Amino acid sequence: MALGSPWLALGILLVFWAPIWTLAVVLRASRSLALTVQLAGLLGLILVLALHVSVGDPAAYWSQLLDPLRQTLLADGLMQADASQSLFDEVARRMTGLFTAALVLQLLASLFIARWWQAALYHPGGFGEEFRALRLAPGLGAATLILAIWSSVAGAGSLATDLLPVLGMLLILQGLAVVHWLVQAQTLRRGWLVALYVLLVLFMPQMGLFIAGVGLVDIWADIRARVAQRASGPR
Repeated sequence: MALGSPWLALGILLVFWAPIWTLAVVLRASRSLALTVQLAGLLGLILVLALHVSVGDPAAYWSQLLDPLRQTLLADGLMQADASQSLFDEVARRMTGLFTAALVLQLLASLFIARWWQAALYHPGGFGEEFRALRLAPGLGAATLILAIWSSVAGAGSLATDLLPVLGMLLILQGLAVVHWLVQAQTLRRGWLVALYVLLVLFMPQMGLFIAGVGLVDIWADIRARVAQRASGPR
C-alpha cells in the first residue's frame, strides 16, 4: 500500500525474501551450513553473469546510474571534475562485483540471524557450533585462485574481477569461522576476536583480504584440525 503498486511490492519480495527462503529450505533439508553458504555464492555468481549478459557493459550501466551523484558532488563543490570522473569510473568498473558480494552477505547475514534465533529456542549454542565448523569445498578455493589470476590479467571491469568478490566474501566467512573456533578452543583470547572485528570495520579492504587468505589456506591446510591435534598431544 505504501509503494502504491503491488508489482513493486512483489519485486521487492522476490529480490530480498525469495532467496533467503530458498537458502532456509536448503539449510533445513541438508543440515549443512557449508552447502547453504556455497549455494548463496552460486546465486551471486549467476547474478553477475546475468548482469553481464543483460546489459553488455556493466561498467557503463553503473556509470550512468552513479552520474547524478557525481553531478551533485560537483555542484556542491565537494569534488573536482577531473578527479570525480576518474574516481567514479573506477567505482563503476568494480561496482558489479562489490554490489553482488554485498547482496550475498546480506542474504547470509539474514539467514544466520534467523538460524541463531531458532537455535536459541531449541538448541542453544547450536548455530555457534555450526558456524565454527564451516569449511568450504576445495573446488571453491581452486576457482578463487583461477579467478584471481584471470582478474590480474584482464583488469577491472572484466568478468573475472566481478566474480572474484563473491567468492572472496565466502572465504571471509570461513576465515571468521576459523578465528571463532580458535577463540572457543581457548587458543586465542576473546580480545583478539573483538580487535579483529574492529579492524575489519576500520580497514575493510586490507583486513578482508587477510581473513579471506586465512579461509583460503584453511580449505587445504585444515587449521582447526591441526590445532586440535597439537592440543591433544602425542598419544
